[in-house]
Order: sequence, then C-alpha cells, then structure tokens
Amino acid sequence: MAFCTNFSNRISSDANFCTQCGCPVGKLKKSQPNPTMDEPLQHFQEKQKQGIPKAWCAIGIVGILAIALALCIILWQARVELGIIGTVGIFILALLVAGLVLRGITQEEKMQKLGLICVVCAVSFGLLLLPFTFSRLEPDYVPEITAIQWQELELGEHLPSFPQSEGEVILDFDDSLTLEFYNVESAQYQDYLNACKEFGYTVDAQDMDGSYTAYNQDGFYLSLNYNDFLDEKSIWISLEDPVKQDTIYWPQTELVSQVPVPDTLVGEVYSERDTSYAVDIVGVNRDYFQAYTALCMEQGFDVDYYKTDRYFNAENADGISLSVEYKGFNTMSIQVFDLN
Repeated sequence: MAFCTNFSNRISSDANFCTQCGCPVGKLKKSQPNPTMDEPLQHFQEKQKQGIPKAWCAIGIVGILAIALALCIILWQARVELGIIGTVGIFILALLVAGLVLRGITQEEKMQKLGLICVVCAVSFGLLLLPFTFSRLEPDYVPEITAIQWQELELGEHLPSFPQSEGEVILDFDDSLTLEFYNVESAQYQDYLNACKEFGYTVDAQDMDGSYTAYNQDGFYLSLNYNDFLDEKSIWISLEDPVKQDTIYWPQTELVSQVPVPDTLVGEVYSERDTSYAVDIVGVNRDYFQAYTALCMEQGFDVDYYKTDRYFNAENADGISLSVEYKGFNTMSIQVFDLN
C-alpha cells in the first residue's frame, strides 16, 4: 500500500496518480501513514466496531425484562387483572425494546443479530396475539329501551311511577326490581326522590349527592342513583323486597368457619358456594354492627381494612375477603369471598 506525500492519502500500489489530489505516481512513496492523522481515526473505528461490551448488553436486557416482571407484580398487587394476554403483551413490549436497544448501542455483528432476533420475535408474537386481543373486546353496551307498563312490574305497586314512559328494565322479579331511565335532568331526579319520600321511603334514609337509599315501614329497600357523568344523565331505580326472617344454620365450611358467628341467626341466605357466602341478618342495630366488626378484626380480618359507621371490608392472612354492612332497618349484610 502506497501513500501520497501531499495528504497521506492511501493509494493503490499500481495507481498512476492520487485519486484525491491528482499527484503523479512518481511523487508517491511507499511508507507508513502519518500517525498523527491515522491513529485517532483507527482508534475511533476500532471502538465503533467493538461497541458496548457484551456483559453490559446482557445486563441491559435482563434489566428491561426485570422491569417488565416488576410491572406485572405491581399491577397484580393493585388488583388490576391483566390476564394472560395483558401479561404476555408486557413481555412482548419488553422484548421489542430490548431488541431495539441492542441494535442501537452496539455494532458487533453477533449482538446486532441478537437484537434483530428479539425484534422479529416480538413483532411475530404481537401479530399472533392480535386475534385473541380483538376477540376479548366487548362491544359498547346498547340499552334496550322499551315502553314500561308500571302496573305490570312485579314490585311496581310498591313504588311511585316515573314520569317517563320509556326506559330499560334490567331486573323484574318478585323479590327485586331494577330500572334505568335516560336523558333525565337533575330536577326530574329530585322530583322523583321527593315522590319516593312521600311514598314512605324515609326509614334509615341516606341522602348523598346523586344517591338515596331508604326503607319503608314494610321493609322494602329503595336505592336511587343519578348519573350525569359525560352528560349521560340517567337515573337508576332499584327496589328489594323485605328480608325473610328464616332461621339460618351457619355453615361449617372451611371458608365460612373463619368468620365470627353472629349472635342472631335469623334472616336470609342469598348465596352459598365453596368460594363465597352472602347472608342478611335481621334483628341487629348499628351498635351491634360495630361490636361484630371489631370481633372480625380480632379474629384476623385486619389486612387492608376499611371501616365506616355502616361499612367494613378487610382480608385475612389466608386471602379471605369479608364485607359487612349495616343496611338499616335492623339489617346487617355479611359477604365472604375466597380471593384465591
């Protein structure tokens, strides 16, 4: 290899002149390149070829995957249900980021190939996941608006009729009624609330902003909710018949046996399964509710607990969730769930 004497440009040995400056071949000399000009360039090119050491690349990839795993754990502890699709999606995204990082921080051929493999795998898995993702998407709920014949409703006689004739019947049974009316102004909600009060629903009443619950003297339980979120403006009307006063036999299952047995075992069982139990107890007052929830905490239901003067929710160390509510009208609701 020859070098031009003018600018130390590299010239082929059989060249007749310098291709950079045009110097004749006779003035070319076969010598070593100018170290002051070539050594920094060679040093930079070698460093560029070497890129970031493999160990640091491996640490970066492991770190990205560890962050993805930590994110899944945090979301799981926050009770966010990712499901298999959500979890796989997070790791696909992490794999894609790892591949792009490898491609960007190193020029080494093997690491470049590894980064390309990560990117291709992430894109492939993502494409395979798309059909399952779209199949899980539920269409927007469209209410079934119908003309409501108030006198034909099972519990219609126990409520004042709503001024609108069209709405959605969600439940219509002999023990529960749920209706929803749309395009309802706040003044209409307030007028209907006053009509319910005149109808007798004033026992143990709770009147909050956009929400009202109360009993009548016969024990029927009314719940009204007014929703004006995003200008939807709807009213939700729910009515439950009086709680039965049956004798309750407290289950001795592994689930329910962890919950204190109430002093009064009269009421109605709504659900009894291996993983859940729901019952309404009658003949109790708010003072007993406070004493009972304190006993529940003594027996281990003190994990992530939340308590007010009418509501209590907590878990125990075994992952059993307990909810106790004083509903009014000397009625207390107990619900037990196995979160495992």
